[in-house]
Amino acid sequence: MEMDKNSFRVPRTKAMSFMTDYKTAWLNAQKFFSILKKEERFTISELENGTHVVRLDIKGKNINRFRDSLAKKIFNYMSLWKMDSF
Repeated sequence: MEMDKNSFRVPRTKAMSFMTDYKTAWLNAQKFFSILKKEERFTISELENGTHVVRLDIKGKNINRFRDSLAKKIFNYMSLWKMDSF
């Protein structure tokens, strides 16, 4: 069975902006990681082999309270956005 060549087409505007958008996102992530690295309780570990996946270790006595607090802040922040606009 032969694949339809048209099934993998990506709009040219998306393809042309992808690398620029990805580079910008990665630079922003690096800035964020540098802020976290200044805090003693956070440790960022970048995985090998060129991946952009990182591991975040958080030191603290009550990690569950931290997780719940962070989840609440993220939810409140996301509720400010009009989700139907995406």
